[in-house]
Amino acid sequence: MHRRDVPAVSTFAAFSKNGYGRRSGTFQSFGHLHAMITIGRRTKVAIVTGIVVLGTVFAGIAVFPAAWLKGIAERKLGEQIGRPVTIRSVRREIAFSFTPVFQVRGLEIPQAKWAGPGKLASIDALRIRIAMLPAIVGKLDAELLSADGVKLDFVRDASRRVNWRDGDPKGGGQGGGISLSAIERVEADVRYRDDLQHRSMSLAVTINPQRGLLATGHGEIDGNPVRLFLQGPIKAKNEPWSFEANIVGPAIDMRMKGSTAGPLNASDMALKVSARANDLKLIDRVIEAGLLGTQPVNVAADVTHRSRRWTIRSLAGTIGSSQISGNLSVDKNSGRSELDGDLRFARLDFADLSTDAGQAKAAAIVRAEGPKIVP
Repeated sequence: MHRRDVPAVSTFAAFSKNGYGRRSGTFQSFGHLHAMITIGRRTKVAIVTGIVVLGTVFAGIAVFPAAWLKGIAERKLGEQIGRPVTIRSVRREIAFSFTPVFQVRGLEIPQAKWAGPGKLASIDALRIRIAMLPAIVGKLDAELLSADGVKLDFVRDASRRVNWRDGDPKGGGQGGGISLSAIERVEADVRYRDDLQHRSMSLAVTINPQRGLLATGHGEIDGNPVRLFLQGPIKAKNEPWSFEANIVGPAIDMRMKGSTAGPLNASDMALKVSARANDLKLIDRVIEAGLLGTQPVNVAADVTHRSRRWTIRSLAGTIGSSQISGNLSVDKNSGRSELDGDLRFARLDFADLSTDAGQAKAAAIVRAEGPKIVP
């Protein structure tokens, strides 16, 4: 076979015929090709640069320094509580992880000056797991794994000021509960003093997968000694949490069994209650529904609590010598206790709706001023 050379003019014509070389012939097609190669290279460089940057960011997140967490935690807790918070040390258990476990040691929060001496919180050792990806967009997702040597001392004064939060004493409301699902072990001593409701308690609290949450201890309600008991299972924050709680003493005996919207979520719960007390006001020292003082009570009811509204159904029992039954709601959303219900008395003695102290005060006024025609 003989090699046949193709003239350059034929090549130019072919390019022109196919539209690649209009106006400038082959040289325009070379320009297009060069532009395509240039754009491709720029795109590749941008993609590679983006991958490197993202990889660097994610690597930085995965190896987030524990020392930075120490400073952030001290600052954020201090801002929330209004007092300086100190942490002795923070250490990562695994060097590379997007959900690292941190060991926190020597966490201390000083007590508010108005609340007395001591510390609000002292924790020897704490283990928490933090999801780092949500944290970088401002959503802190931390799970408590274990805590040892925990001492907590909560105080509320008569003006509703609390030592665990800075700001408006009426702000914050009741907590939305906590998650117990990841906890391996917690040992804590908790003290609480409430000058508004004249009550106090000291509890030993343990949390573990075998026994769930168990709190036992003693306290006082209006100067009357009581023994305290609370138990519930391990559950996540938004899982229904069944519990049993008892307050037992000579002046008051309350037995409660029910469920909340999550562990320790007292703002959303339903329970069955049986209560005996020297005075209805003693029961109100516990539930804060705004009830009045009376003669001794012995009642049972189905109770729900949603936000700041109590609903009492199937109420039955006695107040003094008066027999009572019916339903009652107590709404405190306006800041005052608004009562609404349907109460029936098989027998009613108005004297049963006041305390001995109230009756003594009324008798003293009668002796001093004489009986009134219109009460």
